[in-house]
Amino acid sequence: MSSQDSRRTDGDRPPKVALAVPDLQLGGGERFTVYLANGLAARGCAVDLVLITALGPCLSHVSPQVRIVTLNSRRVLRSILPLARYLRKQRPDVPISNLEHMNFGALAAGRLAGVRFLMKREATLDEALAAADVVVVPNSGFGSDALVKGRLTIVLDLPGMRLGHGRELIEQAGCPRATNAEELAAAIRELSTDDTESRRHFAAAERYIADFCACFGQDSARRIAAIVRENLRQSPSALVAVPT
Repeated sequence: MSSQDSRRTDGDRPPKVALAVPDLQLGGGERFTVYLANGLAARGCAVDLVLITALGPCLSHVSPQVRIVTLNSRRVLRSILPLARYLRKQRPDVPISNLEHMNFGALAAGRLAGVRFLMKREATLDEALAAADVVVVPNSGFGSDALVKGRLTIVLDLPGMRLGHGRELIEQAGCPRATNAEELAAAIRELSTDDTESRRHFAAAERYIADFCACFGQDSARRIAAIVRENLRQSPSALVAVPT
């Protein structure tokens, strides 16, 4: 395994994010990963872009603030042990995996290293919610499911995207709104590190869930509110899931 960039000290360091993808070929998932990595780095996070092979035209768009770590493996299967070694040594605060085949390797490496990986997208709804404590949603009802299960939720409002149900999550459930990578990085960082902000978020979410489910009867609303309160007692590990 090789890396570009100087080592950071373990003292008062910024949150460390690891984004794992096979390579940086010209695809939507690869472009999204570079966009997110650059935005997080611009907001002060220490970002590692972990690649199976350092190939692809998107490499030229990676910010100099982002450290590129290459596992030097030809296939996802052969990258599991190098990725597990990287996780044990670097212990990123927020490990994120993107693309379905990479997610399988990340799950295996995470179990070997004792790290909970965040999956972008191809995980099922239940798998994503089980793996993540901060959830990023576009305009879907997935956000309500995330709130019921006690997950901090951020709404994406990107240019050209219809906000739809996301507007309710922002206005009624108190979910932060992100219109670009910089705002998304800032929202993730705030919810992950500011206990006051996360408590405010959960309080608004509990009220929203109770009202949202009131049409099914007060008993249903009370049961769902109880689920939310129970989830709040669990310690978050600041992971992120991004469904599409």
